[in-house]
Amino acid sequence: MLNLCHPDYKVANCCVHALQLQLNNAVRAALGDGGLDKVNAMQLLHLVYNLQEAVGSKEWRHILVKSSNCVANFDPSLPIEEPTHAMSVAQQNKLVFEQAFAVVYKYHSKFTIQEDSDENSFKGTILQKPPAPILTRWWTVGAGTSCTFSYYLQLFHAAQTAINVFDSGSSPHIIASSLFGLMKDPENFVDLTLIQCFTRDMSVSPHLDWLQSSDDLSNKLGFQSHNIATRFFLIERDLISLPASDCFKVYSKAVCNAAGNQDGIRGLEGILDERKRHLKKQTVFITESMASLQKHFRRWLQPDLLAASLLSKAPIALMFASAMLGRMHQRLTTSLIKKT
Repeated sequence: MLNLCHPDYKVANCCVHALQLQLNNAVRAALGDGGLDKVNAMQLLHLVYNLQEAVGSKEWRHILVKSSNCVANFDPSLPIEEPTHAMSVAQQNKLVFEQAFAVVYKYHSKFTIQEDSDENSFKGTILQKPPAPILTRWWTVGAGTSCTFSYYLQLFHAAQTAINVFDSGSSPHIIASSLFGLMKDPENFVDLTLIQCFTRDMSVSPHLDWLQSSDDLSNKLGFQSHNIATRFFLIERDLISLPASDCFKVYSKAVCNAAGNQDGIRGLEGILDERKRHLKKQTVFITESMASLQKHFRRWLQPDLLAASLLSKAPIALMFASAMLGRMHQRLTTSLIKKT
């Protein structure tokens, strides 16, 4: 109305936001929403963040160091004594925790087991505080799942420590009790591993990093319209190959371990049914992610925006020009024949 726009202006979408929606929609469809009174992996991540906020920085770091030492010194080969009524309540509680810890210890072989003895060293350790895991904010869910998966044993021990130290009516005690219960459930751990594999190793983090760091042609971060059509195909390829990728072996291992540790699961048939149920979540996760990708990125393949790809490097621009003209260019044909 104010004549501020050229009559032939084009409208495009933010692909960083679109990539985040891809994760958001997949998590909600496969695992459910996070929030208060929710029992799922997203709520587990929120509770980890809430507990460190409720305890306070110095005290929380001290608890984590002590928990790290205990995890490093734990010997899974030693038998754990059964609690008896002849023991004190404290001794019985200690043995009950050790039994639960021994079960959680078997959830995965990729846990980080080390002794963080320096309370002043943060970067790259358990003491590096992860951000609040919010699905609509960049990096936060990926950073939260990576930290929680790596230091699952230490956080499990730290939750028990907080339960022991703080009064039953206090905020840290309430949060730690909820967190402890969620971490004991192998299903939440499997779902956490699914999010981690998706965000860190394949579909989200590498492409999000590229979207935020590439300055090709424009010399300005984020102005990559000429490369988005190609990026769409790269993300689609990663999603298609995701179940067969090396990174998803971590998830498959978590599924196998969880099926044998889940309450009420007995016999080979029960274990196989449980594995199928977990793998169905994987299918829903990837299917929903693919649908979101098609919805938010495919407009870059429409006539209005596809022309931007002609500013790409020569081989890619040639490929798109051939597609737009509806014929195979001679140079492209020769190249394909040689490769074949």
